[in-house]
Amino acid sequence: MAPRPLKPNVAVIVVTHNSEALLSAFCHALPAALAGVVDSRVVLVDSGSWDSTATTASQREEIDHVVQLPANLGYAAGINAGMKVAPARAYLVLNPDVRLGPGSVRRLLDELKGDIGIAVPRLVDEHGELLLSLRRRPSLLRATGEALLGGRAGAVPALGETVRSQRAYRRRTLADWATGGAMLLSDECARGTGPWDESFFLYEEEVDYALRSQLAGFELRLVPEAIAVRTIGHAPPGDFVWTLSRINKVRLYSRSHSRAATIAFATVTLLGELLRIPLGGSRHRRAVLALLWPLTLLDEVLLRMRKSPEERNLSDWTRAGS
Repeated sequence: MAPRPLKPNVAVIVVTHNSEALLSAFCHALPAALAGVVDSRVVLVDSGSWDSTATTASQREEIDHVVQLPANLGYAAGINAGMKVAPARAYLVLNPDVRLGPGSVRRLLDELKGDIGIAVPRLVDEHGELLLSLRRRPSLLRATGEALLGGRAGAVPALGETVRSQRAYRRRTLADWATGGAMLLSDECARGTGPWDESFFLYEEEVDYALRSQLAGFELRLVPEAIAVRTIGHAPPGDFVWTLSRINKVRLYSRSHSRAATIAFATVTLLGELLRIPLGGSRHRRAVLALLWPLTLLDEVLLRMRKSPEERNLSDWTRAGS
C-alpha cells in the first residue's frame, strides 16, 4: 500500500445559533469539500441555541465534536472556542449557511504559503450569482463615498470598501479583508494574529482580524477555483443587526485613528443613515439613534441576553445566522 501523502490537517470550525434547519445541507456538502485533505476534524460550536442544533449536530457522522457555549456569546467567541479544542495546522472558519464546493478546502490549503495567511473562496448565491465578498480597508474618504453613493462607491477604489470589479473575482486577488462566512487561516497566522476579538459580538470581527493579521505580516487572498455557496447571501440584515454593524464600524475605526478623525468618521456614517431614512428603512432610524446615543444599543444587547428565549424577539439575529 502506498504511503498516505503528508498534507496539512484542518480543523473546520462552524459556529451556530439556532441553525438546526441548516445542518443537513451543510453536512451533506462536507465530504466532497474535504476531498484530498488528510486528518480533518469538524468542530461545531453552538452559541446558546434554544432549538435542537447541538443535539442534531451530535448525531451527524460528519461532525467530530460539538461544543456548547452557555449563551449566545457572539461569532468571535465561537471561533475562539473551536480553535481551542481543535489545534490544527489550518483552521477553516465557516457559517452554517455555507455549502463548500467539491475540493474547495484542498484548493484553499494550497494557497497558504509564504505570506498568505488567510485564503477565502469565491462566494456565490444559490443561483450561482457572484457575491461581492472582497473589501478594502475602512477610511474616512470611503465612508464618505458610501454615505453619498451607497454600494456604487466601490467602483472607485478610493471611494468605497467593496471590491466590485468582476475581474478581481476571477483571479487570485489580494484584499484587505473579506466578508466572514468562509475563511481558511494558517496556524502561523492564527498564532501571530492572536484570538478573535469577542467584544464585537457580531459584525466587524472579521475586519479587525484581517487587519491585525496584516500587522503580523500576513496577507488575505481570494482563491477563485474554490467555490462556496452562501444560502442567505442576499438576505438583508434586520434592524438590530444593521444597527450593531454601524456601531462596530465606528468602534473599529476608532482603534487606529485619532479622536478627531473618529468623530468625522462617525459623523459621515450618521449622514449616510440619515440620507436613507426617506427610502423607507426602520433600520436606518435605529442606527441614527444608536450613533447619537451608543449606550442605548449596549443596553439593548444586555437586555436581550438577560431575557429568556420566550421573551426575546431575535428574528434579526436568527436571520443573520452566527
